Amino acid sequence: MISIRNLTVRKQYRKDGNVINNLNVEFKENKNIIIGPNGSGKTTLLKAILGIVKYEGNITCYKEGGRCIFSTNIDQVYKLYNDSSGAIAKLYLEIIGGDFGLFIDIINRFRMQKILDTRIYKLSTGESKIFGLAMAFSLGSEYILIDEPTENLDHSRKGIAEELIIEHSARKYLLVTHDLKLIRRLNPDKFFIMVSGKLHGGFNPEDYSRIYFSKNKKENSIGELISGPSQYYLTLDKGDFPLYSFSNMEEILGGE
Repeated sequence: MISIRNLTVRKQYRKDGNVINNLNVEFKENKNIIIGPNGSGKTTLLKAILGIVKYEGNITCYKEGGRCIFSTNIDQVYKLYNDSSGAIAKLYLEIIGGDFGLFIDIINRFRMQKILDTRIYKLSTGESKIFGLAMAFSLGSEYILIDEPTENLDHSRKGIAEELIIEHSARKYLLVTHDLKLIRRLNPDKFFIMVSGKLHGGFNPEDYSRIYFSKNKKENSIGELISGPSQYYLTLDKGDFPLYSFSNMEEILGGE
């Protein structure tokens, strides 16, 4: 279980306040998905859990016998120096403990062998995404933090990414995305909605078809979302816009 208490992440250049402000949540289930528009704080939350951004508050994750070990597809973690992606993966997997053979198998599965000889800082956004996914699943961690796994991938490779997550679903993960379709395709234990650094949920997968966005507060309101000048209410069973009618959070709220 990941327990987060009073988490605040500040960014000096943001004029509209903190990225995340006084967040409290527990991810008790094995498979968790957070959906939200770009800029809502999803990736920042993962980076705080990994300890690669400064934050205030308390984040803990314990398993029987000690602390959790995380792996992630966030490529920032693996940019140790500007060597080839293959060399960095081999070194990292040897030091931390992982399966380099599995890493190569995943790269081959995506038909992206060319990135092995490409310097890591020369990878395109999509290539970095594939490299990060291969690293995340090749490391011997019990908890995987997955950031936008299908973003910047073509249709066939999006399918491969989804298959990879499903095949490794025995492992615990916290996945963030703006792609609403992943909730039904991956069938997590719980899903959450994040907007402007605030988290709502967790909802059960069967609640997906029951959630609506409404412009006005109603008796069945279960949460309030504020995105820039827009204000919406989450409602159950009826409302203005059913969640299932959209493909991503950008269509509902737009980026921040």
